[in-house]
Amino acid sequence: MKQSSKTLKAGSLAKTKPAKTSRQLPAIVAAAERGDAAEARKLIRSGADVNETTTPTLPPYYGADALIVAARHGRAEIVELLLANGARISNRSAYGSAVQQAIDYGHPEVVQLLLKHGARELGLSLFNALNQNRVDIFKAVAEAGISFDCFRDRLTRLSLLERAIHLKNIQVATLLLKNGIKLAGGELVECAAYGSADLARKLVERGADPKLPNGNGRYALSSACYWGNRDVAEVLLAHGASLTAQDVRGWSCLDWARYGKRAAMVKWLNSIAKVQGTKIPSQRSLKRALP
Repeated sequence: MKQSSKTLKAGSLAKTKPAKTSRQLPAIVAAAERGDAAEARKLIRSGADVNETTTPTLPPYYGADALIVAARHGRAEIVELLLANGARISNRSAYGSAVQQAIDYGHPEVVQLLLKHGARELGLSLFNALNQNRVDIFKAVAEAGISFDCFRDRLTRLSLLERAIHLKNIQVATLLLKNGIKLAGGELVECAAYGSADLARKLVERGADPKLPNGNGRYALSSACYWGNRDVAEVLLAHGASLTAQDVRGWSCLDWARYGKRAAMVKWLNSIAKVQGTKIPSQRSLKRALP
């Protein structure tokens, strides 16, 4: 009996090679994913390519090799094994290098191990660690002697220290200061809004100048007055901040206190000005948008 065209089509499809799925990983990558060090050793002895990658267009790894996958899952033993057998530490997947994945997924031991072997492509992963409050990751990077100076957020252009202060992550901010991070210029303005008097003192001790504006022309004292942060404002004034300084829009600290509806701050500023015999300049109209 002649088969129907429908039957023939089904039969022919059964003989075709199945489409590759995201779970069809190279054996060495699968061993790294599982954390199977014994299997990984066996595969390496049999000649497996430790730098073989997954399909670049398929999830979940998008072109990752065994080292990247091991780093992502925190498999320190397998990371060491792969590095000892020719794994390239500079390889990248769509999600970045092995050290970036170790940072993103929170594995400080693996981060230290990779940095020890020369990994340096940290990219923006430290900002991810900052968002997740992973102080242990920052400690691992600091212990490896890596400088924190060159990292800036692509969108906000904030440095790691500025971003840490913005997120009120005082632990990381303190760690960065202890490790000698260079000041970017906007730390005091961020501190005036989100920080504390103690942190403001530490920043001034490190060389932050309350008399200077940040890159957007804002003064730290104006920021403190807008947010009603009197403790920080007192520190700034004690270290030379000017009551009469006007920003790029011509606004003074008094204008910003009024704009933020900080009546107590307005009263306090006027009392200081009276004692000093100073008149704080003020705009008549405060209907302009924030800078």
